[in-house]
Amino acid sequence: MTRKLDRRPGLRDALRTARLLRGPVLVSKLDRLSRDVHFISGLMSERVEFIVTELGWQDDPFVLHLYAALAQKERQLISDRCSASIWATVLI
Repeated sequence: MTRKLDRRPGLRDALRTARLLRGPVLVSKLDRLSRDVHFISGLMSERVEFIVTELGWQDDPFVLHLYAALAQKERQLISDRCSASIWATVLI
């Protein structure tokens, strides 16, 4: 997880501040936190509290895993569409 946080200094600082203040990290949508199920579940296993304003406070990890899986799938779909667009442009 540290390597991913190295690429996201704002998130790293937010997590550090939340830990120091013993408060949650607030995000508007789960996919703004990450589109990687492993990363989200890693935060959950480390007991990092985060609140997704779109979903409200969740105490059920299953629900967060479902939304994380959907965000990860959307990331893949976006990547596929971008790749297809690039190839279509090259072929024209």
